[in-house]
Amino acid sequence: EAMRGVTNDLLSIQGNTGPSWINKTERAFFRGRDSREERLQLVQLSKENPQLLDAGITGYFFFQEKEKELGKAKLMGFFDFFKENDEAAKKIAKEGQLMARDLLQPHRLYCYYYQVLQKYAERQSSKPKVRDGMELIPQPEDSTAICQCHRKKPSREEL
Repeated sequence: EAMRGVTNDLLSIQGNTGPSWINKTERAFFRGRDSREERLQLVQLSKENPQLLDAGITGYFFFQEKEKELGKAKLMGFFDFFKENDEAAKKIAKEGQLMARDLLQPHRLYCYYYQVLQKYAERQSSKPKVRDGMELIPQPEDSTAICQCHRKKPSREEL
């Protein structure tokens, strides 16, 4: 039951290049389970304004008593979802690719781990003990380190 939506998405994209973008509609769209009360309110707004919003709950768990009142929506395939707004879908895809390409570079990962280990070291309550069998691994001089993140302030907020 927990994988129902994921399975639906996987099955909907296998061998499917998506629907024709010409058939999109000018409405907001939502499908999801009843994990928050705001989602139920969204479905109610959809019932009152169907020309503006198509919202539906695909599975009830927390608010089962609302299923009769609000109804249960069918799952929608991955590409059927994106036919509703082609330009936004294209923009989301392009920006996701650019972000992944930018943030997942080796030097970014190195800097991330550097910062994580620095914070971890700050929170240690005692000095590390050198135990029998441990070996000292010489470190390169700081000036030769790949990571430059501790030398300059970031120009923008990083994730």
